[in-house]
Amino acid sequence: MSGKPAARVSDTDACPLPGHGPNPVVVGSPNVLINNLPAARVGDATACGDAITVGIPTILINGMPIAHLGSATAHGGVIITGSGNVLVGSSGGGAPISPVGPLQIGGAIAAVAATASARVESLSDALSLFDEQFVIRDAEGEPLTGLPYKITTESGRIYRGITDEQGQTLRINTERQENLRIEADFD
Repeated sequence: MSGKPAARVSDTDACPLPGHGPNPVVVGSPNVLINNLPAARVGDATACGDAITVGIPTILINGMPIAHLGSATAHGGVIITGSGNVLVGSSGGGAPISPVGPLQIGGAIAAVAATASARVESLSDALSLFDEQFVIRDAEGEPLTGLPYKITTESGRIYRGITDEQGQTLRINTERQENLRIEADFD
């Protein structure tokens, strides 16, 4: 299997904290459905108050990485169920494409002859020229896990998430060089 089942609202988090145990994801995308259920993303909550901390950084839903079977959570748990027929991953099949006429990718039009063939390895790489990811550490240099944060780009786009087990934020991709501002997000 090249992908992992996508996580949705109602999929199960196996939370290891005493008294929590298995419980459902209760928050998801307001406008992206997988099998008629809201898609789960990094930062989305479960019934015990846990939050998803790991997703696929190249698949963003409402600006947040999509969660999947095996996504880690802030309480040290993991998502243990997912969609039976929607698989997500960071490497694709790289299928050749042979469009006829203009091909529109992310707002940029590329004229492609009918006989031409292109191989798109990573759409996010093709659309983004700049990217940045932060690692948040405490005073002793240890990574801070489960820390809610907000990253604001120079152009005003806001990304929210929770640091993963290595203290990493999600990777921010932009089409041009921009200053990024990061801050704790306890709202």
